[in-house]
Amino acid sequence: MKKTIKILAFLSVITLLPMVILVLFSPYFLNAYKDQIAKTLGEGLHRRVEIKKISLTLWTGLGLSVEGLKIHNEQGFKNDLLLNMDSFNLSFEFWPLLRQKIESRGIVINHPQLFIETNLKGISNLSTLATPATLVEGSENRKKPEGLASGPEILPGISISKLLIVNGSISDENNLTKDAAALDGINLNLTRLSYAPDGHQSGLVNGINVEGEIEIRQGKINPFHFEKLAGHLFLEKMRLHLKEWTMKSYGGSIQGDFRLNLGEKPLQYEFSGKTDKINLQALVNENSTSQNVIAGDFYSMLSAKGAGLTLKDMENHLSGKGAFALKKGSLKTVNLLKQIAILSRLNLLQQNKGLEETTLESLNGDFVIDHGKMVFHSLRGATPEGEITGDGNVDFHKNIDFRLKVVLNQNETERLPKEAKPFLAGENGRAEFPVTLRGSLSAPAVRLETAEIRQKAVNEGVKQGIKSLLDRFSPR
Repeated sequence: MKKTIKILAFLSVITLLPMVILVLFSPYFLNAYKDQIAKTLGEGLHRRVEIKKISLTLWTGLGLSVEGLKIHNEQGFKNDLLLNMDSFNLSFEFWPLLRQKIESRGIVINHPQLFIETNLKGISNLSTLATPATLVEGSENRKKPEGLASGPEILPGISISKLLIVNGSISDENNLTKDAAALDGINLNLTRLSYAPDGHQSGLVNGINVEGEIEIRQGKINPFHFEKLAGHLFLEKMRLHLKEWTMKSYGGSIQGDFRLNLGEKPLQYEFSGKTDKINLQALVNENSTSQNVIAGDFYSMLSAKGAGLTLKDMENHLSGKGAFALKKGSLKTVNLLKQIAILSRLNLLQQNKGLEETTLESLNGDFVIDHGKMVFHSLRGATPEGEITGDGNVDFHKNIDFRLKVVLNQNETERLPKEAKPFLAGENGRAEFPVTLRGSLSAPAVRLETAEIRQKAVNEGVKQGIKSLLDRFSPR
């Protein structure tokens, strides 16, 4: 028995010794060829590629480690780099190697930085990975040189079971439209990864299919910013799906499902979800030219779809529907009761007389988005003086058109002159003022719809005349 153990130990040493020697001396002979490896990879990507160090590892399983990987841009882009990566570690299954088959137990990528850029000619440095920018920039009639690959063959013949990306970042700058985005602290845990390029499409990302979990520490898309995004990620045939995701933004949270078709121009997207306690004033101030027009905690349910992120794109393609609620809010550009008091020459607004805004204890309703407008239905709000009901719309140029009814509470109604009350009384005897709110959101014009009030006055006058006539002939 002891002899058998010694034989097995000897065979193990003999088997492992070449592997240990290979690993120990791998930095020497692999780095001797790293420039050639970088050149070959660069030819496939049509980019200059740099590699700082290549080595084999054994202590955590047989693997390959690449440090200091840089992929440069072609000329014509502002940023010199397309990708900068601290390290890339690929671990292999041992026995498939003996059958000349490469199977990976996983890939770990540390601190990758991806710099996406669209130049002033509208050419993206991602779109030219499969075809040089000199060809993309030219006409379709320009022939592709013979022998030029139709697209990079990434890790040919390798099966990857898991991909982990740690602390990555992505920046996307469009020098033509001035749109910009930046994502930092990206952590990806991909449990399904495959590369199957479509023969009818070109570009590296077209054939990538992945599934897993994503976390983003913080991000900014144009002015809009967020923190702590987390959810399920699916990418297949250039269609990105973020499922059951949540993120923090403007003091509140946003959650739902998001779909984005990366293969269409302009980008096509769908969203369904809800917002919870968003600081509406901060959101509007940071994402529009209008400042300090509305405030409050914003809650909503929304489903929408569209194509493109420019104002013109959204006017033509964005549509959706939902419901909202605003709590502890205010319309900061107009004091409705003060304007009504001026227009009606009545003494109103006892509680908020000195304010130049309309306090909204709550406001809720339904809305649809269509043809560049948000159309609101069944609006109902509570103010310190009573309530507001009505409907209207806001277009994407921040012009408003609302038809409202301001209803005073019983205390405010009692403060009105006795002779005016009958002409203004509505349900439960409370005074009602029909108004329109039109013009710019930053300086709307308030109009008192006197026709309805006049009609009430006529009706009330007829009633008083009949009553007077009946009183005259009634028995004493």
